[in-house]
Amino acid sequence: MKKSGNKSGLRGFMSTLAAMLLTAAMSITALADGVFAGDITITNVLAGYEYKVFEVLDCIAAGGNDSVFMATENWKEFLKTNENAVAMLTPQENNGQYPMAEKGDELYTVNMESDKAVREAFAADVLKYAAENGIEATESRTAGEGDSEVSFAGLMLGTYVIDTAGRARIIVM
Repeated sequence: MKKSGNKSGLRGFMSTLAAMLLTAAMSITALADGVFAGDITITNVLAGYEYKVFEVLDCIAAGGNDSVFMATENWKEFLKTNENAVAMLTPQENNGQYPMAEKGDELYTVNMESDKAVREAFAADVLKYAAENGIEATESRTAGEGDSEVSFAGLMLGTYVIDTAGRARIIVM
C-alpha cells in the first residue's frame, strides 16, 4: 500500500510541476503578445510643465529581479558606453531563448541593488543624451492648471526614465 501512496504523491507533484511550467509558458507568450503593461503616475505636478517618459529598455522576460530587458533602438550605443549604465546593468547572453529578441540584440538584467547615486546619474545621463541626440520621448503630458498628477497609462513593461520638472527619475516595471 505504501508504494501506491508514493506513486500518488509523485503524480500530484508531476501535475503541479506541469501546471507551473504551462503557466510560465503562457506568461512568456502573453508578454510576446503585448499583454503586460503598467502605469506611471507623477504626483505634485507643476502646471504648464511637460512631463516626458523615455523607454530605454523593453522587458522581454518578466521575473522580478531576474527580468530580462532588451535595449531599445535609440539607446543601444548609450547603454554600452555610459559608465552609469555599465554599473547598473548586467549584460545577458542572447542564445535564442527569448522569442522577442533577435540574434545580436543587447540583453540586460537591471541590478536592483545598484547604488542610488548611480541610478540617479544614469537617469540624468539619459535626459542629457536624449537632448543632445534629438531623441523624442516615448510619451509626454503637460500638466494643466489645477492638476495634481499626470499619468502615463498602458506602458509596456520596461525601464523608463522620466523627466519630472527638471529632475530625472528611473522606473523599472
